[in-house]
Amino acid sequence: MTELAIDGISRAADAGRVEATVDGIPVWYASDSLPLRAVPEAFLTLFTLPALVQRRLLRCPLPVSAEWVAQTGSMLPTWAGWLNVPPFDPLANLEMDSYEGQPGAGRTGLCFTGGIDSIYELLCGRHRPDDLLFVQGYGHDLPLGADAAVIERARMQAAMTRRVGTRAHVIRTNLMQHPSFDPVVSWNMTHGAALCALGMLSAGM
Repeated sequence: MTELAIDGISRAADAGRVEATVDGIPVWYASDSLPLRAVPEAFLTLFTLPALVQRRLLRCPLPVSAEWVAQTGSMLPTWAGWLNVPPFDPLANLEMDSYEGQPGAGRTGLCFTGGIDSIYELLCGRHRPDDLLFVQGYGHDLPLGADAAVIERARMQAAMTRRVGTRAHVIRTNLMQHPSFDPVVSWNMTHGAALCALGMLSAGM
């Protein structure tokens, strides 16, 4: 049985960048304005579906939350059905402890792309967010290097923050470039995990 190893989880001194080595290749998130946390469960969340499809055991040198393992494990049969793959437990060899994660700062973030759904949620949703999060490198429409488009989105964010009194942040990641992520499972299936991981990494808002 092969492994999908997640090693070298680190956090830059300025807390604006977190990184892990996945299958020997760095996966990183960076922001100039948002503190990020090096949470192993975030990187494990990103690569659970690829590990399920490839029938590879996830390996992490750090103990992870038993609650995260239980909740994620309960979804594996459903995901296997969605992906039309045989049942498999990629979490079987993870070392667990009772750690449940550190509480965040009590702020609410909204993943804000500038589309009609996120604008409606910002202006009409039940909960007013404190922070707007835009990720460069999620999906295929705004990859790393599409700086002009990102600048335009940042201007939209700034206009919206002035209107409603929130804070805006741009987060960059090379996740989609990793050969064990997007080529293995489509973004249509993995974007939920990517949003969950973002919440874990940015819980210091």
